[in-house]
Amino acid sequence: MTTTSSSEQQQALERLSIDQSKIFAFMSRSSAHAVDRFRVPSNALVEIGRRIEL
Repeated sequence: MTTTSSSEQQQALERLSIDQSKIFAFMSRSSAHAVDRFRVPSNALVEIGRRIEL
């Protein structure tokens, strides 16, 4: 059985947070807006969103 110290656990969580941030940034940059994706006139579309914590 391997035990890890709290500092090692904290470092692992920080790396995970950095990786999550990089993945989110990539997905955000490569996402398409609904106007472009569905070819809906911009004056006929309302986008509603909600922030969620991952």
